[in-house]
Amino acid sequence: MTNQIGDLLGGEDSGWFCGLVFAGINQKGQDKWGMNAGTFSGQGGFNTQYLANPKEGMIGILMKQTLNVSEDTHGKFILLMRQAIDD
Repeated sequence: MTNQIGDLLGGEDSGWFCGLVFAGINQKGQDKWGMNAGTFSGQGGFNTQYLANPKEGMIGILMKQTLNVSEDTHGKFILLMRQAIDD
C-alpha cells in the first residue's frame, strides 16, 4: 500500500496515509494513534467498516446498513479492536 494522495492531508508527518478506499498508519503514527505501523482501515457502502492489523494477525469487519445517520460507530469499532490485543 502506498500513499495515493501525497501531502493533501498532512503527508508523512500526520502519522497516516490514504488510498482510494483505505487509510493506514505509518511509523510516525504508531504511537500517535495507538496502532501498529501497517495497520489499515476503511469504510464501504452503507457504513460497513473494516480494520486489519497485520502485525497482530487481526482482521475486523463491521457490517452495517445505515445511511445518513450521525453516530460514532467507527471510533468505537477501532477502540474495541485495540482492546482485543492481548500482549
